Amino acid sequence: MNLALYCSVTEAARIAGVSPAYVRLMAARGQIRGEKIGGSWVVLREDLARFVRIGRGPARPAVAKKAANKPRRRPRR
Repeated sequence: MNLALYCSVTEAARIAGVSPAYVRLMAARGQIRGEKIGGSWVVLREDLARFVRIGRGPARPAVAKKAANKPRRRPRR
């Protein structure tokens, strides 16, 4: 395993502008490639670059959908 191809979760979080917990969650879910070495996650730099380039996508789509379906309030008289 070539460690130059990987970076720590803390470094990945700083580069991507997210929390370290979010990076670990993405690695655990398989959204970015990473490996757990001795209890610590390391992330493949190539996948991190793709994540930063593409972005995180829409934030909380369920909330946006819920707001779109919410009935409008009538103004008071």
